[in-house]
Amino acid sequence: MRSHTIAICSAVAVCAAMCACSGNSTETKAQTDSVGVIDTNIVQNIPEYRLEDTLTVQGSLYTYSISFQNDKSAEVIRNTEGIRYYDNDVTLTIYRGNSDEVFFTHTFTKDSFRRYLPENQYKQFTLAGVNFNYMEQGHHDRFHFIAAVGDPDETLGITYSIAIDISKDKTISMHKIDNIDTAPISEGMCVDPGEDDA
Repeated sequence: MRSHTIAICSAVAVCAAMCACSGNSTETKAQTDSVGVIDTNIVQNIPEYRLEDTLTVQGSLYTYSISFQNDKSAEVIRNTEGIRYYDNDVTLTIYRGNSDEVFFTHTFTKDSFRRYLPENQYKQFTLAGVNFNYMEQGHHDRFHFIAAVGDPDETLGITYSIAIDISKDKTISMHKIDNIDTAPISEGMCVDPGEDDA
């Protein structure tokens, strides 16, 4: 059975949370000098991570897997502070029950969300993360996720949140949102408490 491995507190602080939960790699440490100043000659990266958990949609159990990885083949971005970063992509896979039978899989990139971002800042942004959308955890009609796209320097707080809804017929719909909550209040929030509301 796949287990829940990580939770992210908010999409605004998603970069910081990913770094904290994933740990600091030696590559990341090597990119800053002794006083914490980032070397602009080195391309920075947001640590890669993987999330897994279960959820219930229309009375059926599913397991989702989110794999966040640096895309070193994509164009390197330069953020508002002039620091270079690798862009990222996220592969979302949904399995039936606790099995390895794939129900849905899709890889999202920053370009997947371009229509929801200000065009004059688009080149300075990166895909910062994707997680289960706990704001919609009580709605069991479809799969609800949330993406964070923005400046990779989380201290600047320039992040846009986009809801990703996937229907049982595998149709993807998206919209920009302001209210976010990507952390569970308690264990078992993904499990339908009763099949009657499905």
